[in-house]
Amino acid sequence: MKGNKGTTKTTKTTYSLDSPFTEAATWPAISPNDQTTILELLCSLLTPIGEHRSNHIESSKGKREKQRKRSGLQANEKYDANGFAVQASTPPRPEITSWLTVGFNSTNRLLERLVKRPSPEFSAPLSEETSTKRQASVVAESNQDHGKSTNLESTNEDTSTKNSLLAVFVPRFDQPSTMHSHLPLLITTASLATPSQHTIRLVSLPKGAEARLCGALQLPRVGLVGLMRDAPNAAPLVDFILENVPSVEIPWLEHARGGQYLPVQIRATQTSDPEKTK
Repeated sequence: MKGNKGTTKTTKTTYSLDSPFTEAATWPAISPNDQTTILELLCSLLTPIGEHRSNHIESSKGKREKQRKRSGLQANEKYDANGFAVQASTPPRPEITSWLTVGFNSTNRLLERLVKRPSPEFSAPLSEETSTKRQASVVAESNQDHGKSTNLESTNEDTSTKNSLLAVFVPRFDQPSTMHSHLPLLITTASLATPSQHTIRLVSLPKGAEARLCGALQLPRVGLVGLMRDAPNAAPLVDFILENVPSVEIPWLEHARGGQYLPVQIRATQTSDPEKTK
């Protein structure tokens, strides 16, 4: 047959550019037993906060409930301007509350704020005018966030910005990767703000950890939990983390900090077209 007289196979080389700064960061390796131990220690630290919330903080029941209270249908109780019941003697929140960030927003904002701080070891000295402007910008952002603090998440962030994070706990297997894929790089760069201290540890919790955290804090969802340095009553948890959780490693960031030039990688790929019959 004419179609079987001969075949040709065309090969060609395709070139593409590969940046040297795109190597994916790996999460610190933590054994399952260590993950379980960390979760137990963390829940025991958070349980007093949940008990305080369930016993002394009335959860919101919606706008209709607020309107009913404002109308005076319950004359025997006292309510504040927002329609919430005011209890006569509410004990203060547990001390550990001011040393935590709970939720994505508060934890990410604090990490981003640490990134903005110039590293004394790796950044060039700023002029007096630039330094003053940057400091004013950070203070203004902090005051703006403070004005919006209306719940546990934002209040914790504002009361603990005077400290730096020691660890960030992530129920990694209970949420999509898009929610936490940025954390290794963000935590590594935030650690540069305090090079004299321990690097911030990224702690991956075992599957089902989010339900445990929600039960301990009496909250419907808990995506992230940040723990500050020198937190009270947290010594066993802190010691265990520093001993068993390694720091995040990003190889290309180490090269970038060293000031070494890394050329763009040119990748050559051999491709071939389907066989053609002559």
